[in-house]
Amino acid sequence: MRSTIRLFLLSLCLAHAAFAASSFDEVLKKQQGLTLGGMASVTDFKVTVGHMTITLPAGSVSIVKGGEEQVGLFLNGPGTFTYETVNKDELTVFQYNAKTNDQTVRGSTVQESFKSVLLRGNGLPEVTAGAGSSATEAFNSLRQTFARQQLADPAEHLLVMAAMNAPQARVVRADIEGASRPYVYLYDDAWTHQELFSLLRHPESRINKDSSWYYTTILSMQAIGRKERVAAPVHVILTDLDVNLVNTDKDDGKMTIVETLVPQGRAARALRFDLYSDYFFDINREPKHFYVRSVTDEAGNKLPFHHERGSLLVGLGQPAEAGKPVKLRFEIDGDFLHHPEGSQYWELGIEPWFPSLPIEHHYFTYHALVKVKKPYNVFTSGKTIRRESDGDWNILESKLDLPVDAIAILAGKYQFDEETQNGVTVRVASFVVKNAQAYKTLRGLAHAAIETYPTFLGPFPFDEITVIEKNDYGYGQAPAGLVFITKEAFTPKLGDANAFVQGINRRFAHEIAHMYWGHVVKTGSEQDQWIEEAFSDYSSALFLKMVGRKGEYDKALVNWKSDARDGNRVTIIPMANHISNPGDPLSRAIARQGLIYAKGAYLLSVLHRELGDAQFLTFLKSFQKSFRWKRGTTDDVMGLLQFMTKKDYGPWFEEYFYGTAMPK
Repeated sequence: MRSTIRLFLLSLCLAHAAFAASSFDEVLKKQQGLTLGGMASVTDFKVTVGHMTITLPAGSVSIVKGGEEQVGLFLNGPGTFTYETVNKDELTVFQYNAKTNDQTVRGSTVQESFKSVLLRGNGLPEVTAGAGSSATEAFNSLRQTFARQQLADPAEHLLVMAAMNAPQARVVRADIEGASRPYVYLYDDAWTHQELFSLLRHPESRINKDSSWYYTTILSMQAIGRKERVAAPVHVILTDLDVNLVNTDKDDGKMTIVETLVPQGRAARALRFDLYSDYFFDINREPKHFYVRSVTDEAGNKLPFHHERGSLLVGLGQPAEAGKPVKLRFEIDGDFLHHPEGSQYWELGIEPWFPSLPIEHHYFTYHALVKVKKPYNVFTSGKTIRRESDGDWNILESKLDLPVDAIAILAGKYQFDEETQNGVTVRVASFVVKNAQAYKTLRGLAHAAIETYPTFLGPFPFDEITVIEKNDYGYGQAPAGLVFITKEAFTPKLGDANAFVQGINRRFAHEIAHMYWGHVVKTGSEQDQWIEEAFSDYSSALFLKMVGRKGEYDKALVNWKSDARDGNRVTIIPMANHISNPGDPLSRAIARQGLIYAKGAYLLSVLHRELGDAQFLTFLKSFQKSFRWKRGTTDDVMGLLQFMTKKDYGPWFEEYFYGTAMPK
């Protein structure tokens, strides 16, 4: 029996090697054109992959073929599956997500019944198939269900990537037609190096609420081949982004995008990007569209690609060697320049409007040339090379020579004014009408922050900052060199031009602090996002204290401690981005903010009190200096604290950061 299994596994390895030797189109066609082969009746059939076990007490197993090759198995039940998380960090959020998604969890385990399962990948059990009654009807029904999964990569893309780039790595996807709802299990040791267990559910919002669409809720993410608190290896880096964009008419645009990419650790024969295809920006509206017209290499050769469900897969003509740059040119058009609620502006923000990698793979310099029809003005990240008019067009060219991971472009009916102090230009843009008082006040606050932050964070990183009014309320955002801030920041209280709505000063200073925390020092992974948000929040409170607004600092301390309790009731700081509550998204947002922002900042305030002003401010500046234009992790925070104080902060972080306790 062992010899038989060895021969079967060898045949699967050879099949994947054959995939790797095949062309992009051939491999993709095999993964898309699935058919059923022979079938076997089975009893007590079991498949275990990672922490997922699928059991079929009695039923049938069919060979799934792509062309003439076996690419998977189809199990026709009824049966059961069991999934267990052994990641202690995610146990609380695993249980919370299950509860808010009407899923039963027993301790660390989910067990449910299923009607059928489609397994694709390598390392699957041997099945001796013969003739029998067909399972085609059940197979087609399952395929139709999972074709309705939205905002998720097509399964074929990862399988093609694995076959072409890492044929020896184990990759298995299970589409599970549960007795009451669908599930997806993914074991990916080729790209993300993690296993995912998700359930699918119909949308709670008004977007096609009565449709048959499914959205994905991740219940569990566990590392493969690495410690849970260590980020996955990066296999390709985006090192340069060049955008040429023309707003041809209303929502229509054309883009030529040239990207420089560098494979890491291994050669690449295919690359996968996030890129919107059909996307709903507004509820109850028709989707917007991104159409990829061509992808070419540096020599102008056309490359094969497949663009579907927000995922773009590109086959390379020649393997891209590890460590050697490869340039790709993308021609994209569509009606993707969305005007929110018909407003007189559009935005391409921190989202996949250009072929994007996971943000941990972004270290890119940036050049942009953007043309918009008058009376629109346009703004983007980077230092202005030229801003000019040409007939009916307003034109902006911008360049950024620093390795950033998030940029944006925004255009609309904006008025703006700018001023340069100490080598840094601050530009303030108001929506539709001029707002001289807001220009003066926000420029003053920005320049004060830009002059103060270097005293405890080091040199200010950008030559230009553009502050842009968003036609909305209650938030801010900071792509590289930009500050998006909502309209209350542009509306001072009557009689006091400097007294903004409660909290707006700190929110504005928080976004300026993001030029350090998020751009100079980037987050190591989503578990480390508190380094962007909590450090920015604490830096903004310190700034206000330093410029004579100690009351705002004291108020922030009270709010952080109070808000942290909302998050502590759900999970721990590193799991905040995994919280799911589709029936109550506001509660989800409050819990997430209570952890990544509030509890993180409160922990920094406790460290500040313990270390004292001089040592704590040295710690902040040293962290910025040590990880300038790099990614910082929580381990790096602990390491620097230990180096400076000669104290082991591991137990402290274990209790308060990786636990739900609050320091007094």
